[in-house]
Amino acid sequence: SGICIAAVLRSSVGTLERTQTGLNWSHMKKHPQLAKKFLLLYKLRINSSINTNTDLAKRLGVSKQFISKWMLGTETLSGDSIPIGQIDRVAEIFGIDASWFLLDLASFETNIQGLAETQRIERISRPNRISLSLMPLTQAEIFGRDSEAALLDSIWEEKLTNVLEIIAFGGMRKSSFVNFWLSRMDRNNYRGAKKVYAWHGGVSIQGR
Repeated sequence: SGICIAAVLRSSVGTLERTQTGLNWSHMKKHPQLAKKFLLLYKLRINSSINTNTDLAKRLGVSKQFISKWMLGTETLSGDSIPIGQIDRVAEIFGIDASWFLLDLASFETNIQGLAETQRIERISRPNRISLSLMPLTQAEIFGRDSEAALLDSIWEEKLTNVLEIIAFGGMRKSSFVNFWLSRMDRNNYRGAKKVYAWHGGVSIQGR
């Protein structure tokens, strides 16, 4: 048996004007003061599950040293440049336009501060509909599933996945895990969701 978690396409409370620079151009250019830009993304928790270079490296499936090389460079490569093959993925992880990395630090910070404020407003707003009564009662806490919960958090923040299946044999505590994750979401007002429906066999989180 399985539990399907559906995160339907979400629309932001506010909208941000994004730089219209073409992505192909961003692939060819330097990304000035890249280390400080990453620190700003981490500090403002633009993706709450990505707070360090190590977190970002794990999400990308590369080494922490590889991330450092983007900023510091090597004997043969200059720094302050995200590789062509990674720039779009990095931008997706943080929910920003790849061309923002081309901006000077002050302009980049203005954009990121605006995005952080939008996220803050979303997180203090409760969904207008929450229905969890059809979920089975389970233990409030489970252990050894923090990494899986963090993965769901990251998937929610990135806004790229609309349907996710959790599949395991009966008795593997799938419902317990989903309830555990929903409780994490509840502590953050469901992170911008407008409607939350949960039942034995599925979850639908809509809005944003």
